[in-house]
Amino acid sequence: MRYTPLFVICATFFFAQNLRADDIAPRPQDLRLDVVPAAAKPFAQGTKSFQLETSYTPPIRFSTNEFATGTVGVGYYIFDNHCLTLLAHGMHTNQEFDQDADGGGVSVMGRWHFYNPGRFTFYFDGGGGYSWWNNAVPVGGTTYNFTARVGLGAGYRLFDDTYLTGGARYFHLSNGQQHGREKNPSYDGVEYYVGLLFTFR
Repeated sequence: MRYTPLFVICATFFFAQNLRADDIAPRPQDLRLDVVPAAAKPFAQGTKSFQLETSYTPPIRFSTNEFATGTVGVGYYIFDNHCLTLLAHGMHTNQEFDQDADGGGVSVMGRWHFYNPGRFTFYFDGGGGYSWWNNAVPVGGTTYNFTARVGLGAGYRLFDDTYLTGGARYFHLSNGQQHGREKNPSYDGVEYYVGLLFTFR
């Protein structure tokens, strides 16, 4: 037993002498200052996305409808932090005179992640689309409408490439006076939403 410490010292010296230089020394590419870890660029150009949202929209100004919406979308980051997304919506609206309506819609939206500190991301998004209904929306309007959304949102990274998102958008619905002003009551509201955003590289 008294030779054990001597054996450990000799073995340690032997292995230290036989370590390859590149096992303990950083490689030149590891020292490059322009190499950014993947975690530092979560929304890099070429990233794909899939998102799910649910939202509630109360009216503002002279509007009266309330909207409940479920949304699914796929997107692509054309530049770092800049995404284009194609979305499909399923919607229900409460209206006066028992004229509630159900509908669907499609839209294209852009998203700009302007600040990404740690697990958080803050973004601006907006875009427009088209919707169809089984009743005129609003009452006195038409069963089809153009839609527009714009607002601010935030996300929190729950897991790698999975974000909990939420925010508020100004929401406008109108048929663009396709049948004159009297058939275009239009609608304005604030869309509050929560969702999940998944990114893929």
